[in-house]
Amino acid sequence: MGRFNELIRSKGLWLQIVIWGAAFLFPLTLFNPNEKMTLQLYLLRASQPLAMFIVFYLNFLWLAPQKCLHNRQRLYWTVNIVMIPILAFIVHECINLFWDIFRANGLQGIMVTSFGKTNIMFLCREIFIIVVAATIATGVYMSRQWVRVNERRRETEAARMEAELKTLLWQVNPHFMLNTLNNIYALTMMDIQKAQQAIMQLSHMLRHVLYDSQNNFIPIRDEIKFLRNYVNLMKIRISKDVEIKEHFEIPRHNYIFIAPMILISLVENAFKHGISATNKSLINIRLTAREGKITFLIYNTNYPKNEKDRSGNGIGLKQVEKKLSLIYPNAYTWEKGIKPNTNIYSSKIIIYDTKLRNY
Repeated sequence: MGRFNELIRSKGLWLQIVIWGAAFLFPLTLFNPNEKMTLQLYLLRASQPLAMFIVFYLNFLWLAPQKCLHNRQRLYWTVNIVMIPILAFIVHECINLFWDIFRANGLQGIMVTSFGKTNIMFLCREIFIIVVAATIATGVYMSRQWVRVNERRRETEAARMEAELKTLLWQVNPHFMLNTLNNIYALTMMDIQKAQQAIMQLSHMLRHVLYDSQNNFIPIRDEIKFLRNYVNLMKIRISKDVEIKEHFEIPRHNYIFIAPMILISLVENAFKHGISATNKSLINIRLTAREGKITFLIYNTNYPKNEKDRSGNGIGLKQVEKKLSLIYPNAYTWEKGIKPNTNIYSSKIIIYDTKLRNY
């Protein structure tokens, strides 16, 4: 009953009605317009589409589900092997009776053929036609099951990715908060006024983290504002010997979107490993956005932390890699490493599917 109700509600119901309506109307074409058609003659001639109808829906609603869902292939083959020849023989007898009545009444149809009582070729043809109906029914059911399985797989994969991304987001936020609060704590011991300014900067950033980052994609302008706030916050506590350059280039009228909280870890990493207390330091941040791609390049002097300083443990970069692979699969490149014969570390990400995110 459940499968029947599902069939009634299916999108292909009207197509099935049209197909079977045409099949049951076809026998009417065997009668000449000037000849009287009786219900008896029509029912005898309609035995063929009726047999196909019975076999089709027995397979579609019962036998095919038994075979696919319950692995009862023996039942599927046994019922079909017994049912199809019986129905073919019944159709054979009905058609013979149809032509007998037709000739007895002196009528001349379009296709008057004397088959005799045991025409093997006619019987084999009917078996073949009914087998085709059973095959189509099984094929339609299995294809629908395949589509459903794929839809469920896609839904499961999408749910898994969403859950994983949410987990990554909640990992990023504490990591980001830990670094930022440590910076403000250090600043309170040096300059209260600057610490107050830093708290204001932090409030704008938290608004972005708590609200904007809940969306799968945000306007790239919002992400740039977030990065600028972070850099401004960092500038308050670093010395003037550190050279910081920023260059953000996007079209004035653009609707390019980006996944939030991907680039911040790279900026954090640059401030963590790119600044020395005694040597000149450099951090250069560049972001350009075009209709076809987003390019983010950051390079900085490289002053690795000693073994005692294990804060972060590289979790930020691992999260960047994970989020890129989940959100932009096969649609990004990431080149990173120390430039030869220098102490400059560079990281360059290019995202290529921005057209898919434009609205």
